[in-house]
Amino acid sequence: MKTLLNPVVFSILAGMVILAIPKKFRKLIESFSLLSAAYIFISSIKIFFTGAFSSSLLHLDNLSKLMALSIGFFGVLITFYSLGFLRGSNKFRLFYGSIIWITGLSILTVSDRKS
Repeated sequence: MKTLLNPVVFSILAGMVILAIPKKFRKLIESFSLLSAAYIFISSIKIFFTGAFSSSLLHLDNLSKLMALSIGFFGVLITFYSLGFLRGSNKFRLFYGSIIWITGLSILTVSDRKS
């Protein structure tokens, strides 16, 4: 269960850090966002290679593990390709914070226990 919650807790904290960094440190925000997305992807790889898991709240089967891996992979791709796309935007902090939150919380969503 710890392996499953690592990217979720990390994404919440990383999103808050991204929103707390002032806009004038754009390169730092972009670098931290990319590193955070990479960490979430690495965590999703670890989730993919763990065994099936089931508790009263969370359930992790093979399809859930594949979806977690896909979410982590596309989170890194979106973050990487948005670096060039958001050059002229002033709302880059909100975008990067949101994409990190969405990536981490989506991993939690696919492992939700369905009754």
